[in-house]
Amino acid sequence: RDGDRAAQAVFTKMGRALGIGVKNLVNLLNPEAVVLGGERLDAADLFLPAFEEQVRRHSFPKEAEDLVIVPAELGEEGFLIGAATLAVREFFRLPVEGVTI
Repeated sequence: RDGDRAAQAVFTKMGRALGIGVKNLVNLLNPEAVVLGGERLDAADLFLPAFEEQVRRHSFPKEAEDLVIVPAELGEEGFLIGAATLAVREFFRLPVEGVTI
């Protein structure tokens, strides 16, 4: 952010690398949205443009057309909330769920 070109290049490279991986998932799963989270989200403004360019440029056109790419709003607590949700869902799951005749 202070004009350090080497640091900017690192974040651009990181955004491109993440974008390549995510575009494979977009092509395979065709999600409505990609929500980015994690420790480096505070630097999203530095890598998100390169990330989004990679995803949109290299995804199948139909998949990329309406894809929404957003940073997570829950921050680091998002992982905890997701884990707790899975645990609660499993706890209250009916024992006959998934049984077929």
